[in-house]
Amino acid sequence: GINAEYGASSLLPSTSVLFRNTVRIWKPWSQRRISSTVTIPYASGLTDVKFIPHNKDGLAYTSATVKGGMVIFAINTSNSQASQVFNVSQYFSVNAQRDFLFHYPSADGTRLVFTMSFSGLVAYFDIKDPVKPVLLDSLAFGIQSGIHAIDLSDDSKYIAVSGYLLNEDDFGLIHEDGDRSVHIVQIVDDSLAKTDFNVNMNTAVSYPMRPHMIRFFNTRTTTRPM
Repeated sequence: GINAEYGASSLLPSTSVLFRNTVRIWKPWSQRRISSTVTIPYASGLTDVKFIPHNKDGLAYTSATVKGGMVIFAINTSNSQASQVFNVSQYFSVNAQRDFLFHYPSADGTRLVFTMSFSGLVAYFDIKDPVKPVLLDSLAFGIQSGIHAIDLSDDSKYIAVSGYLLNEDDFGLIHEDGDRSVHIVQIVDDSLAKTDFNVNMNTAVSYPMRPHMIRFFNTRTTTRPM
């Protein structure tokens, strides 16, 4: 198992978030025991970490803002080493304080979907060589759209994302809301295209909702996940 640590003390009466910069590796998972800790120097909070399916070295991706910008790191759980594999800041404008980054590898371990919340960005990578990701395409839903949670359809032809991160309202320090919509992106020949599926959860039901997480349902029996 593996987990990334973002921070603590985001709730009032705290005056600042205490950021973490560590990834914990759990071996064996059945014993719930931390076997090693990987530190990302100068990182200001790690919001996500995901294993790459079928990777022989047990590689996982995490991302953080460090001295060189916003960077994707590959964590080798076999030797507890971290390596920088892609500098996001060299390709996109990043808000170091407000962009939260999330990852979703495809089931076959050859593609990666990546989102940036404040920038509203969805990026798509070829990760057949996981230490040398290749950016294939990207699209944006707009600044402060809060693009966050990710899911891939079973056939890897569609990406679902939700436009809400976290707003602690009057009881906390984090106020990163979003467009509160569910969007579906189509993948065609390794290119991304917006679809007409765009459900605003502020108006879709009788009371406003915050679509924090998202999942496709039963996509194996449908030609289009709607």
